[in-house]
Amino acid sequence: VRRATIKMLPINLGLKKRSRNANLILCKTEITRDLLPAKYRDKSVLFTDVAVEKSEHAVTAQKTENNRIEFITVGRLDAWRGFDLVIESFARAAKDDSRLHLTIVGKGSDKVRLTEIVKRLKIQEQVTFTGNVSMEEYYSLLGRADVVVNASLKEGAVTVSFDTMAMGKPLICIDTTGYTRYFSNEYAVIIPRTSRDEVIANMSM
Repeated sequence: VRRATIKMLPINLGLKKRSRNANLILCKTEITRDLLPAKYRDKSVLFTDVAVEKSEHAVTAQKTENNRIEFITVGRLDAWRGFDLVIESFARAAKDDSRLHLTIVGKGSDKVRLTEIVKRLKIQEQVTFTGNVSMEEYYSLLGRADVVVNASLKEGAVTVSFDTMAMGKPLICIDTTGYTRYFSNEYAVIIPRTSRDEVIANMSM
């Protein structure tokens, strides 16, 4: 239903009327902006609705010395957030390095399927599901991580990614044309949104 609604936006009379009447249109992503009637796009600006406050967590977070290389991914466990892509790409990378560990923070309706994927790939010893955690524990986990991964397929703004920036952690993410505009290849790996197999291969490199 959601996909059908989006495809029908170019002929949606309500959207056309609102675009005509608007003085300013805020869009999270270029994908969204491209859905506006062409003659009204000059009224639009790309705009994120997420920001992080500089805090003591960003300043004091330190990596705990150990032999593990810690990857972390955070969010509600919904199918469109790409946690399955993270798990499958991690499994490929883990074949070549037993030190790799993945922590998945959050809960949601997709957890059962994700757990089955982990079992199928036989990486239970290298993947930890924490469920929901307190903000204090969240910052602690993020601070100890070596790399943060966000494989969300359609988000315009992601709080954990901005927290990653504040902590100076490297980020791997999929290009949604939204929040990824704020990251560069100097400290992030931005994966193009191509086929599933290509995305998994690129994330595992």
